[in-house]
Amino acid sequence: TTEIYTLSLHDALPICGLIFALQSVFYQLQTRQRQNHPPPVSLKPWTNALGWSPEHLGIPKDVTAVLHEFLNDLKHQMIGTPAEGSISALYEGMMEFHYESSLRTESFYCINLHPTEYGNIYEELKHHVQVGPPEQYNTGPKACMGVQEVVRCIRYKALPPVLHFALRRFRYDEVPYRKSDARFQFGDRIHLDEFVDSPGPWSYSLLAVIVHT
Repeated sequence: TTEIYTLSLHDALPICGLIFALQSVFYQLQTRQRQNHPPPVSLKPWTNALGWSPEHLGIPKDVTAVLHEFLNDLKHQMIGTPAEGSISALYEGMMEFHYESSLRTESFYCINLHPTEYGNIYEELKHHVQVGPPEQYNTGPKACMGVQEVVRCIRYKALPPVLHFALRRFRYDEVPYRKSDARFQFGDRIHLDEFVDSPGPWSYSLLAVIVHT
């Protein structure tokens, strides 16, 4: 919020519409608490700045995909302004994919988990990063393409100050597709030091939960 407020529209001329829309939304969210019966904050200036027409608003969108698109756009448009690097500093982590014979490092905005029978965030994360058998990855719709390079495990090198989790309840590796209704538990504080290679502490407080259908 501070970075958005301090970024002048002159500095951010290519994206002044988006910056102004965010400044307006943040200002309304912060000042509406002083009103007795505040009206809902309209996001129309923000969606207009993203180039969404009324027709776009009726098209189902994946929340995580919209978040990635928005953060990437804002990150690249801030290059050359005083706010350059602020998106990465707040929301971007680093992870390593360990393959059979290679290693790949990637940045990420969100940790994707597939709720299973494990039931809570710690057990799901252990399952998420563990070494898996080759046959686990070489079956399903892509099996006809031949043997794929196997992801042996995932390691997190660093987590961002603001960490997003996405629960991927739809299983697209099965035909027909199905949705998992498995129970998923998490506390208002989580400690993730065991999943990160770099020194912590990697502790987080719950700020929000988005539920959508």
